[in-house]
Amino acid sequence: MSKYDSLVLPKVPGEIIDPVARRFLEDNQKILADFLRILKTDSDSASGEAIISDGGTISHKLQAMPGFAVVIPKSANIIASVTAMDASTFTVALKNRADGSAALNVGVYWNCTVKQTK
Repeated sequence: MSKYDSLVLPKVPGEIIDPVARRFLEDNQKILADFLRILKTDSDSASGEAIISDGGTISHKLQAMPGFAVVIPKSANIIASVTAMDASTFTVALKNRADGSAALNVGVYWNCTVKQTK
């Protein structure tokens, strides 16, 4: 349930809203709620490049938490994985393939997409 699903038009004493206009708005508040939800989440994705170390975070600048994120190291000698995500960043583990030690200052390509709510 979205925060917009319960939109209620206030009834203010002495309000000037035309009764016909009020009825139209009340009848269409679900459509408005769906529209606002779609505007916020539909096909929202971001991508880029970064230089980070093991345990570093990347700011995705999306309006919501991504449904998934992909990180690809620019070096074949590095293993990369996303270990955590939230509404503003995701955390990346970077390990050296040879010995599993933490990798430092690694160039990566990244992409993340907000899960669609439809």
